[in-house]
Amino acid sequence: MNLSVHPTIVHKDSAVVAIDGELDISTVSLLDTVFFPLLGRGIRHLVVDARLLRFCDVCGFRALSTVHTTMSATGGDLTIAEPSAALLRLMHLIAMTSSSVPSTPIKVYATVGHALRHENDRPISFLAHAGCPDAPLRRLPVKAGHGPGGSKGHRRHP
Repeated sequence: MNLSVHPTIVHKDSAVVAIDGELDISTVSLLDTVFFPLLGRGIRHLVVDARLLRFCDVCGFRALSTVHTTMSATGGDLTIAEPSAALLRLMHLIAMTSSSVPSTPIKVYATVGHALRHENDRPISFLAHAGCPDAPLRRLPVKAGHGPGGSKGHRRHP
């Protein structure tokens, strides 16, 4: 599995983290080595640029959700911009099978620019095409540690 994570601080309290490759149980620890030092530097808003994310499993999404929950507890947030088809598909499956809704949902934006401006009226539905920023808000019912899990029956699709 191959994953690269490239953080860019764009403001004193905001950063964009581009994720390229496959985010799964074997690569998820790389996120901690990038995300948590950013939080220690005072970053309160993380935008995950997911346009080059080719694959993400439940473990990978759970790691994103954990960072979001951690940041939300202190008034920050993690948002996802330009989600890949693989990530949209996973979020859709988790939303369909999850029974709990977090108090602060992860917002998904059509572009990194929209996410950086915190345009609360323009997050897209994870079921909408990423090119349709006017789609209605759809809150992601996912908490860290919840949703479908385990590796049994796991199939990767290119």
